[in-house]
Amino acid sequence: MMRLLNKSKIFLTTIILSTSVLFNASVFAVEKDCNHPAVVTVKGMVDEILEDLKGQLKKDGKIDKKDVNALINSKLVPKADLNTTAALVLANHWKRLNPQQQARFIDEFSKQMIRTYGVAFEAYDGETVDFDCRVKKLPGKVVERVEVGSKINHNKAPSNQVGFRLLNKNNNWYVYDLIIDNISIGNSYRTVYLPKFSSARTPAQINQRLDQMKSTKVSR
Repeated sequence: MMRLLNKSKIFLTTIILSTSVLFNASVFAVEKDCNHPAVVTVKGMVDEILEDLKGQLKKDGKIDKKDVNALINSKLVPKADLNTTAALVLANHWKRLNPQQQARFIDEFSKQMIRTYGVAFEAYDGETVDFDCRVKKLPGKVVERVEVGSKINHNKAPSNQVGFRLLNKNNNWYVYDLIIDNISIGNSYRTVYLPKFSSARTPAQINQRLDQMKSTKVSR
């Protein structure tokens, strides 16, 4: 998040225009519940991350890359369902991948997501996050899904509306997508990877696409 909301928004806006497919376009109901477990989960995660970043900034005057990596793995990854996000990115084409290929895609996709968040965290310069306790119930036949509303406040730029999309697994809530000013981060990755994998018709071609993912880096 943080300055990712400014640096990446141009990128996200550009590629989102190439598709009209959203992860969850319809919403069932909206309620305001500050005690909803999804709100408690995501607010607790964000508060801990911001507190850690503020501490680093105050102590060292900058955000260290190694500290960011440790922060992501300790605070963000345990509360994120990157497996679900990865499967949603490939939509119906996910079933074309065998279990080994699915595992490879999840691994490489997760690494890229983590690098993306790392870029954002390293750019932190005092932003704050306000939660309004709005909980939108999203479509889900098997797993309960909701979107929790929030606002990112920047020091020298307009605020951004951010929706955290979470799903319930065994009474625990996990983030699987972010909606930044109506632009889905997960959907932005879909516009990148879905065309590549939809054209892969054989196991060898799928492995080639996976090899290309491994060679793709997010600059930090």
